[in-house]
Amino acid sequence: MLADQTKKIEETMWTALRMFEERRNLLTTLAKNQKDPQSRSVAEWAKLSQVHIDRIRAVLLADDKSTKSDMPK
Repeated sequence: MLADQTKKIEETMWTALRMFEERRNLLTTLAKNQKDPQSRSVAEWAKLSQVHIDRIRAVLLADDKSTKSDMPK
């Protein structure tokens, strides 16, 4: 039961990572195309998305490494 729940959490985290990447890409494009003062805040939102991307990726990759190192050889 715990393994199944862990797998579902990991799947959700990968989905969240992809969603944040899509959000960052969209916000970056919007910021480049805007010429008004709001473009700065849109660019800041893109940077915040990158922070979340980095955190989620670090968690997922750290978990992946620990899982592999726990496996018998």
